[in-house]
Amino acid sequence: MAALAVVVPTGLDTIIRTEVAPRNQPEVMALPELARSEWLAAQHVEIDAYQRNRAADEVLVPNWVKLLRCVEIRSNKRTVLDELKRKYRVCADGSGQIEGRDYTTKTSPTATMISVKLLLMIGCEEQVIVHNADADHAYPQAPADHEMLMALPSAWLSCFLDSEVPPGYKRALRLLKAICGMASSGALWRRCIGDILDRHGLAAANPQHTPAATAALSRTIAAVPAAAVLEGEKGVLQKQMRQQLARTAQYKAMLGALQYTTHTRPDCAFAISACGSHSFLPSEEHLTALKRIFRYQKKTQSLGLKYTATGSGGTIKLSAYVDASFAENYREGDARSRTGFLVMINDTPLTAVSVTQKSTSFSTSEAEYQALAAVVRELVWIRALLDEMGYPQEATPVYEDNSAAIDMATRVGMSNKTKHVVVRHACVREAVARGDIVLVKVATGDQLADGMTKGQARDLFESHVGQYMGEM
Repeated sequence: MAALAVVVPTGLDTIIRTEVAPRNQPEVMALPELARSEWLAAQHVEIDAYQRNRAADEVLVPNWVKLLRCVEIRSNKRTVLDELKRKYRVCADGSGQIEGRDYTTKTSPTATMISVKLLLMIGCEEQVIVHNADADHAYPQAPADHEMLMALPSAWLSCFLDSEVPPGYKRALRLLKAICGMASSGALWRRCIGDILDRHGLAAANPQHTPAATAALSRTIAAVPAAAVLEGEKGVLQKQMRQQLARTAQYKAMLGALQYTTHTRPDCAFAISACGSHSFLPSEEHLTALKRIFRYQKKTQSLGLKYTATGSGGTIKLSAYVDASFAENYREGDARSRTGFLVMINDTPLTAVSVTQKSTSFSTSEAEYQALAAVVRELVWIRALLDEMGYPQEATPVYEDNSAAIDMATRVGMSNKTKHVVVRHACVREAVARGDIVLVKVATGDQLADGMTKGQARDLFESHVGQYMGEM
């Protein structure tokens, strides 16, 4: 190992921090005490993740069994605060895997966080090659499709320390889930929606063209009480309670399985959010509405976000669509409205939000203005991030279909009926005054955020989704 080191004085003591990563476990153990403890802690984090996620277990196999080669990656990285970070990863050597035996397909779209999606969008616009992208312990979540055996990492905390290996055997790792380096890891992610459909008995279900029913039917479902009042004789009551508990458990399991799709499937944002508000005691109607989302995703498994370069020399154009649904659940006793917005980079969704507002609005214009405030808060952060990355923005167009809300944000003075709204959500007026955003009136039929607040008819829904999503 190279002997490059940095000596950092700390009072009367000095700390030696090696800047060159060790290549193997003996080199780790030969480091000074502080550096050795940091590397051992990094190794423990990785191994703990494998054990916590049940990604692999240690087994004994005959000596003649051929194992995948294990690759241990140790690297030094710097944080944004210029702090040294030790990183350790256990990977499989993909070059030793044979197509048809160890894997069949190896590509898949992957759900990402907002900041990572922004980086990918910028990379696409700049036409650069992404050499490396990393997420902590992302792959050890998808179950492996067949048994694979890998050589034991040198840093693995062996569970056979107190036992001897019988003659003719050796230790190995049996991979239970996909790990970095496996050629099929990405493809296993792609199979998740199919596995979920099988698990909940929906593999043979008829596909749906939209994830949520139309607005009128959505209100009818929302008006159904969370659960019917249980009444009757003791035996009947106990049966009803068991049925309700079983339905609630199934509902929560299905809802949880959909959460990972929200980053790459903005078309399902409203349907998933609406179903999530009924997870305490769902009725049969709510369960039917949740199954509809699965049936829609079954039909549209190849639908996803597409990043395309504009060809205008690295131009990053930020825009947003915002809408609100006034008092959508008032029949349930909850008169709060729903906010929905899409933040776009070069006409590709970066953020899709569908959420119930925190306070009750007294009018449609007030609900729309609250939605405006929500999207402005999101845009302030994204604009600051783009500016820091070297992509300063001109006034961001925000497309709104309510003239009264636009008037409240742009006119001088206040009305007695709306002054409480303007004061509470003053960030909208301030952003307009600074020139950070410009409000643009858009027709309701062209409002892409309309699907974030309510169920739409098939023709309108497909027209909107086709403008920001495509076949993969």
